[in-house]
Amino acid sequence: MKNTQATVFVAETDEGGHISWVWRLGPNDRAARPVRNTPHLLSELKGAEFHGASAHAISEWIRAQSSNC
Repeated sequence: MKNTQATVFVAETDEGGHISWVWRLGPNDRAARPVRNTPHLLSELKGAEFHGASAHAISEWIRAQSSNC
């Protein structure tokens, strides 16, 4: 089933509750994919849905990954 709504970010967390990876399901995507090439995703954070962790925690994780690119 396609996602025709907003972009969805889903956090995968470790036993301690820390984000170990984030998945992205974009509009018209059939399946979520691991987040890669994060700098271009920063513009998608506003208006997105967040699951598995808070919007703030997921946004910070993406920003941290962006600074490593």
